[in-house]
Amino acid sequence: MRQFEAKDAETYDFRIQRLVPGYDLMHGLGCRVLKSVLPDRARVLLAGVGTGKELAEMAEACPFWRFVAVDPSSAMLDRAMMRARKAEFVDRVSFVESTIEDCEGLGEFEGATSYLVSHFLPDDGGKLKYFSALTKSLKKGGLLVCSDFFDTNEVMITKAYSEWLGDSFADEEKAKQVMGHISRSFHPLNDERLSGLLGGLGMGLPQEYFSGLVYRGFFASKSEG
Repeated sequence: MRQFEAKDAETYDFRIQRLVPGYDLMHGLGCRVLKSVLPDRARVLLAGVGTGKELAEMAEACPFWRFVAVDPSSAMLDRAMMRARKAEFVDRVSFVESTIEDCEGLGEFEGATSYLVSHFLPDDGGKLKYFSALTKSLKKGGLLVCSDFFDTNEVMITKAYSEWLGDSFADEEKAKQVMGHISRSFHPLNDERLSGLLGGLGMGLPQEYFSGLVYRGFFASKSEG
């Protein structure tokens, strides 16, 4: 899995905007999906919180929610903590330096998020372990909101993303480098595999809430049974 060092954390917020079409919208809509279902005083788990974009969205929109923000990178957690202090909601957040798979004793949550994480994990048991940890953290009826790079067989969509990258960086060669890195390093899911993974873990059918070419967002509820 990708490890983010201090130099990565410092520039992440700038770089990610140029890599993910609709990055702000993806987080804003994900927050609204959670807000439409969760109670006013929900506990929410954030896996791979990074610099805290989704944390800030939810903390502002839902002033009584409390959060556990998990990330294996101390540098990324430091940025998220700085953001929380600046916006004065740090007292509602517990920061945990770890992978979600290695966390214990966090309790149960009404909601959980995972943004731009699972596509770094090979589907050799790593994805199953990751999503298993997420779903186990949820109460019955709890909601999981995720977004990731998705596999697509649509040549036109892939080409459109490459064109978008060229415009984003104003550099066609840089766009080619990014596409090469993705093809070597990402392990994207497709719809069928996602449904199979979550269904086997007691989650309902995933529903799409966001699409930005090759990046997509979805949500699913934990079975009440």
